[in-house]
Amino acid sequence: FNSNWPQGGLAGLAIHPQFLDGTGTHDFVYISYVHRNLGGTSPTGQFFRNKLVRFTYNSGTNRLESPAIVADALPGSNDHNSQRIIIAPVTSGGTNYLFYASGDMGAGQFGNRDRPNNAQDPTSYEGKILRFNLESDGDAGAAAWIPNDNPYSATSPVYAIGIRNNQGFAYNPTTNVLYGASHGPYSDDE
Repeated sequence: FNSNWPQGGLAGLAIHPQFLDGTGTHDFVYISYVHRNLGGTSPTGQFFRNKLVRFTYNSGTNRLESPAIVADALPGSNDHNSQRIIIAPVTSGGTNYLFYASGDMGAGQFGNRDRPNNAQDPTSYEGKILRFNLESDGDAGAAAWIPNDNPYSATSPVYAIGIRNNQGFAYNPTTNVLYGASHGPYSDDE
């Protein structure tokens, strides 16, 4: 145990809906994890970088190979890192997307009490649900993984704002509703 490292580590895993369907074309596993420490503690908290990566499962070697970086500039902290992921459509029978939850990084509490709370700022990834394509759509750079119809822009993965710290996702295919379980303000989780 190292108290200088954040909550999380390997925090999310999702498997492509067509994984091992026999074609070998979508044998993808998506993983979110804390990637690196950005320099320890400052007066506004601890800062880390999180990563979201797609690996291809090789059935011959039984290994995850060929990592493709979906996003590597995701904020991290020692608190409220979240990093939960799920694959779900936006509309019934529609295209599946990869949803990633980014916590508010513990802004306003404990060692992060002076860290700004960016959950309501759509230009920040802190305190958000982010939406990504399951495969690159051919756009340049990081935008290749971002759906062109994301609500804030075709170059921003931000899908929903104002999330404190999502601890899990669930998708109901009957009602076509994606649920996230999030920490409430100091109590009364939602």
